[in-house]
Amino acid sequence: MKKSWVTKIKDRTPEWFEYRQKGLGASSAAIVCGLSPYKPTKMQLFHEKVGTMEPDRTMSAPAFHGIHQEAYVANLWKYYDGTEYGYMDNFERGEIIRKASELVGFVQNPKYPHLYCNLDRVIEKGSRKLNDDGTLSDEITTTLCPLEIKTMNGFVYKKYDGVPDMYIIQVHQQMMIMECDYSEIAILIDGRGFKVFPIERNEDIVDMIAERTYEFWSRVLQGRQALIHAEIAKDEDDFEKYNDYMGVIQQLEPEPDDNEHYSEFLSDTHVVEQEIMMGNEDLLGQVQHLQTVKEMIKQLEKEKRELENKVKNEFRKESVEKIEFPGHGYMRYYQRANNNTKMLDVRITKPDEFVIGVELEKIDREVGYII
Repeated sequence: MKKSWVTKIKDRTPEWFEYRQKGLGASSAAIVCGLSPYKPTKMQLFHEKVGTMEPDRTMSAPAFHGIHQEAYVANLWKYYDGTEYGYMDNFERGEIIRKASELVGFVQNPKYPHLYCNLDRVIEKGSRKLNDDGTLSDEITTTLCPLEIKTMNGFVYKKYDGVPDMYIIQVHQQMMIMECDYSEIAILIDGRGFKVFPIERNEDIVDMIAERTYEFWSRVLQGRQALIHAEIAKDEDDFEKYNDYMGVIQQLEPEPDDNEHYSEFLSDTHVVEQEIMMGNEDLLGQVQHLQTVKEMIKQLEKEKRELENKVKNEFRKESVEKIEFPGHGYMRYYQRANNNTKMLDVRITKPDEFVIGVELEKIDREVGYII
């Protein structure tokens, strides 16, 4: 990474917000790749970058605490020695194991003019890397590498069973820009658990980020040109041209994905100008598929309840709390603290996507016969 790639701007200043309009940051890359479940949605991000919608700069409570805990987590990372609790002993003794520094501002590589990154910390040259299992490696870093700092609650951590895909995308975008092949993600869990994950560069992920962000940013640039023409037409009171150019921007919008926040966005931006329109074959196909999926969900929920009841009945018949499957995991049926209901906790190896796809196709065919 070259010094000339760094633009020094202090976080959350007016200049910082203005610079962010020049491209896509690491968290935006995760949105564009369809892997962020949070706001903004991909469509909302598009309008924010085009200029047809103001970015939401409201500071949420989790974001506030995350920002102010960043220095604490980064400091813990310096004492991490690859063992579960060794960082605490090292901290008490003042024994620093590795070094990372703060880089204020944005990094923008001329190879990717539509991308930038705003790094939490950078791992310094000569620092020991981590092995895949998190233990200290004898291999050392030969370049500056990204260190991403995260705070996470235990429920989310268990849900993703470690590092969410959106964070993997973020550090890969940073590695692209910094031209390095290694990074780490340090996570503070529930304010009392600490994990550090090494992330090696994966060229397939890099290629995906490059392709999708370039295509998205091309849409943004076309949208900005259309907006300029729309505003000129509006100043000239030519509302027919204005509507035409705003229609161009609408055509450039990315398609909605499975982000649950789309419902709120679409509701807020839905304006009724005519009561009825005639649907086409493409829209009819989408709606018919929607009805099929809803019926599939009903069948899956029914099958899930039946299977859970059969499993719980085994616990009842055998009068046990835990059943182990050597080599595959275990499951528990136990009383939760301060709760009258019992919880079924299944920790069995999850099936791969191919197996899930085959099962869904089978249900799809069955639902098709019903409908």
